[in-house]
Amino acid sequence: AFSAPAISRVGVIGLGLMGHGIAQVAAEKGFQVVAVESENRFLDSGMKRIETSVQKLGAKAVKKGTMSESEAKAHFDATLGRVSPSLNR
Repeated sequence: AFSAPAISRVGVIGLGLMGHGIAQVAAEKGFQVVAVESENRFLDSGMKRIETSVQKLGAKAVKKGTMSESEAKAHFDATLGRVSPSLNR
């Protein structure tokens, strides 16, 4: 029987409207993410989108009482820590 190798790292090419969301969800689920963009300005804006989204989700969870402030901060740090931005093609 075929057994697929365990996946621990994913690559996302382009951090636009869809790419940043894919990179974010993968990082939140524990995958190491290499996020590749063609220009620094696109890389910066994509990473900013991820940061803003993770912050908003954390704030919403704190407001709902499903996460403490420190848990939200730890989640933010862990998620962003799994994303490696790159201009390397």
